[in-house]
Amino acid sequence: MTNERVNLYYDPSRNGYDTTIWKTVDWTPTLSTNKIDINGASMIGYDDFMSGDLIMSINIPAVPTTWDSRFFGFWQINNGSCVGFDITDDVFKAKIVDSNWVSILSDEITWNSDWTAANTNFGVNWTWFSADFYINDIKVATIANVAWLKYPLSMYFKNSNTDVMSVFGIQVKNASMNRWGV
Repeated sequence: MTNERVNLYYDPSRNGYDTTIWKTVDWTPTLSTNKIDINGASMIGYDDFMSGDLIMSINIPAVPTTWDSRFFGFWQINNGSCVGFDITDDVFKAKIVDSNWVSILSDEITWNSDWTAANTNFGVNWTWFSADFYINDIKVATIANVAWLKYPLSMYFKNSNTDVMSVFGIQVKNASMNRWGV
C-alpha cells in the first residue's frame, strides 16, 4: 500500500456516469446533459481517500423538510464512517461518524434559501483529526479534535427522495489517496 497526494476533477459533461469510477449502490443515478441526477439513488466512488478537500457543485431542489434523506461527502459503507453533509428530515448538518456508528459528531447548519434549486458549492476539508465544512467558500462548521478519522473513505452521494438532486462537478484537492498493491 502506498499513500500519495492527488487532485482530481470529475465533470459529468465530460465523464458521463462512468461506472469505472462510480459504483451504483441503490437504483441508478442518470446522466442528464452536463450533470448526474440522483433521485431515490446513491453512488460511491471506487477510490479511497485518507484526507483531502472535496468540493461538490450540487443543486438541491427544495428546502429540507420531513422525510428528506440526503448525504454528500466521504463515506465508507462497510463500517458507517463518514465525513460530509447530511439532510435528515428538515435538519441540515455537517457530520462525522466513526467506525460502526460508535461516535456521531455533528453541527446543525441553518438552511439558506439561496441554496435552494441553485448550483451550490459544498466543501469538506478533511484531515485526520478534524473537518471544516464550507458552502460557497464560506466556512459553516468545524468539527475538531477527533482522533479516530483514520479509515479510508470514498466519495458518496445519496438522495433517497423522489425529487432530483443534481451533481454538476466534483473536485478533490490535495488528497491523501490509499492505493493497494502499488
